[in-house]
Amino acid sequence: MSIFLVNYGTARANSVSYFSGKWESIVKTDSSDTPYSVSNLSLTEDLGGNISGAYCFVTNFGGKIDCGKDTDRNITGKVIKGNPKTATVRFNPFFGAKNGVAKLEINNDSTITWAVTTQPKGGNFYGPNHAIFNKNDAVNTEGLCKPNETVFFNCKLRESASSLCRSKINGTLTYRNGNSTNENIHVSDDGANKGKVFFFSSVPKIGGGEAHIRFSHLGYTYYLYDVTMRSDGIPTSYAGIVVLKNKNRIANFECRNDASITEKAYQVIPSENYREIK
Repeated sequence: MSIFLVNYGTARANSVSYFSGKWESIVKTDSSDTPYSVSNLSLTEDLGGNISGAYCFVTNFGGKIDCGKDTDRNITGKVIKGNPKTATVRFNPFFGAKNGVAKLEINNDSTITWAVTTQPKGGNFYGPNHAIFNKNDAVNTEGLCKPNETVFFNCKLRESASSLCRSKINGTLTYRNGNSTNENIHVSDDGANKGKVFFFSSVPKIGGGEAHIRFSHLGYTYYLYDVTMRSDGIPTSYAGIVVLKNKNRIANFECRNDASITEKAYQVIPSENYREIK
């Protein structure tokens, strides 16, 4: 059970980096279509909890730009021991000020709070003292699929994404869980495993149906599921991932986005008899 829970980011492990990725905060006003500020963080957290990266803060409707070159780094810090979702970082604005300090905290909705605790000295700082950043690279339309792959399933979880992708070159199916900087789980039917790893099943329901894609990894059985049905005349749809160990369900993670198993998956993944998983 611990293998799955660690991989999906519900507990800290060497493979989980809560802060890694690209984060964005946009502030708008009622008086203008142009955002008052657009702030970006690009962070990397290593296995030891060390954080490095850079920010780009554009404020005053574009009048103040505190950004460096793509290769510049102006943020360093470390995750607080015993609290892997909180970090203290030092930052040096690109206007010449030095030694600013900020607290970073991962919130329950997977956003980051940036809170300056020590103002930088010796120059100007035009960035926000307090801001909420959304992660903008964990899940997009393609999820963790590559440009030469077709999306079969793309699920946003609390702190990671899960995607099933099919190669446009040779038809290889690959399941990935992670984010843009870390891949926690990788399962593929390449080579001699073609057609022997992923299995599709479905059953009709009132107003829709339920579809599953099953595969196994490290002694656990995973079901990607997609449900559409009508209850009391109201259409309902949801998707997620169920995990079994020795035929017992140990976890059910519902997708936080509008996920579904694509029509193409119905056509190309080997079929099997439908099994209840709930």
